[in-house]
Amino acid sequence: MEGGKNIHESLFAIEPALGIVERVSFLCDQVAGKTVLHVGCADYPLTMQRMNDSSFLHRRLCGVSSYCVGLDASKEALEASEKRVLNI
Repeated sequence: MEGGKNIHESLFAIEPALGIVERVSFLCDQVAGKTVLHVGCADYPLTMQRMNDSSFLHRRLCGVSSYCVGLDASKEALEASEKRVLNI
């Protein structure tokens, strides 16, 4: 896809020392036990879909970090998220 990310780029992170790794697992490993400021936390416009299928990154980060606060520019997504996830 020219000018944007394809689905594979959004699911995987590239870490030169490790090769290609699964993005969510990589991020969870990096923040485990740490304090996190998650900018762009709402995954808008896929917020509700990801909350329903358990792929909502902010929820996963909250589960492994010692403290996680999320910020996002989408008021609609934040309002929907606040009802189901803490620290947004």
